[in-house]
Amino acid sequence: DGICTPESPIDVGNGTYKFNGRTIRDHNAQSGGYGTITVAQSIWYSSNVSIAKIVLKGYGNNPRKFIDGLHRTGIDADLNLDIAGAGHAKIRQPGDPQWSRMTLPWMSFGYEVQIPPINTLAFFNAIANDGRMMRPMFVKSIMRGSKELRVYEPEVLIPEICSKRTLKAVQEMMYNVVNHKDGTGKPARSSVVSIVGKTGTAQIAASKAAHNLSFCGYFPYENPQYSCIVVISRPRRGIASGGMMAGTVFKEIAEKVYSNQIRYDLRAMKPEAGRTLMPPIKNGEARSAQAVAKRLDVRTTPKRVDAEFTAYWRNGRRDTLNVRKLTVREGMMPYVIGMGAKDAVYALERCGLRVKLTGHGRVISQSVPSGQAVTRGQTIDIILN
Repeated sequence: DGICTPESPIDVGNGTYKFNGRTIRDHNAQSGGYGTITVAQSIWYSSNVSIAKIVLKGYGNNPRKFIDGLHRTGIDADLNLDIAGAGHAKIRQPGDPQWSRMTLPWMSFGYEVQIPPINTLAFFNAIANDGRMMRPMFVKSIMRGSKELRVYEPEVLIPEICSKRTLKAVQEMMYNVVNHKDGTGKPARSSVVSIVGKTGTAQIAASKAAHNLSFCGYFPYENPQYSCIVVISRPRRGIASGGMMAGTVFKEIAEKVYSNQIRYDLRAMKPEAGRTLMPPIKNGEARSAQAVAKRLDVRTTPKRVDAEFTAYWRNGRRDTLNVRKLTVREGMMPYVIGMGAKDAVYALERCGLRVKLTGHGRVISQSVPSGQAVTRGQTIDIILN
C-alpha cells in the first residue's frame, strides 16, 4: 500500500511501546531494544514494536484497509481442503464485538487472529512461487486397480498475492531472517541448502507459561522446490524460541529432503588417487558374473569362458580381469574360495556334499582342499568373511 519501504527507519527505542494503556514488547526488551532500525530489519529481528508502529501509522485511522489488504494476500483464503474437520482462518473485522483499539496493533504481529498452519504454509508457498497461491493438494488421483477414477489438477487460488516489487523485497527479508548474523531464524541456516523463512513465537492465551513455536519457509532460495512449516506446541524444556526450536527442526528436514535429490555427474568428477580400477567379482556362477562384467564394460581375459562356474582375479596391468573355469563334479572337492554363500553351497551340494557355514561375505576357507577326493554325504566346513 506504499506505507513504507524496506529501508524506512523505525524507532523501536528500548523495545517497549505503550499504546492505549497496554505495553507491546520486543523479545530483547530486557537487553535495551534495537533503537532505530529499518523495516527490513524489523522482519529479520522479529520486532513486534516496529511492526505495530508501521501498521498503526498506515492504518490506524482506517483499519478496514488493513483487513482488506490481508484478504488480498490470501492469508485467510478458503483452501477448500478435502479433509474432514479442517480449520478455517478467522480474522476479526472492525465492528465485531471483540474489536478494540488494541486489536489492530496486536493483529500486526499475529495475535487476535486464528490462522491454521496449512494457511500459513500456503501463503509462504506463494511467496516462493512468484506470488501465485496454490490450493494444497493431498491426492493426485483416485484409482481402482489400474484405472483412474478421478484426477486432481493443480488449482490456482490467487494469481498474484502482491506486486513483483513487494514480493522481491519480502523474499530478501525472508532470506536475511535466516542468513543475517542477527536474524531470529539463524538456527535454521544450513551449509547444505539455502533456507529462507520466518520464525513465530505465540503465547497461548490460557497459560502465560505456554507457547506455540513455529518456523515456516522454503528451500532452496535460488530455485524454490519445497515449502514447509514446523509447529511445536507447549515445549517443555529450554527458552521458547521459534528460531532455535522450530527452526532447527526445519533445517534437519530440509537437509534430509534436499540430500535425497542431489545428483552428481560421475563422468565430470576427478578420479581419486587410490581408486580401484577394476571392481572385484566374486567367484561362482559364470553366467551372472559375465553379465555384470559386460554391463559394467569390464574387460576380461579371455572374453568368455564356457563353464558353469568361473574364478576371477586382477592381472598385472590392473585394467583387466583374468577368468578361468572352475571344475565342479561329484567325487572331487571343488574350489569355492572367493564365492558367495549361495554359489558355494550350490557347487558343493552339486558334488553330493553337506555344507556347514560360518560367517558372512565371501568364502575364505574350506575344510577340504580343492581337487581332493570326497565321498557323497561328507560334511564340508566353509568360513566366510
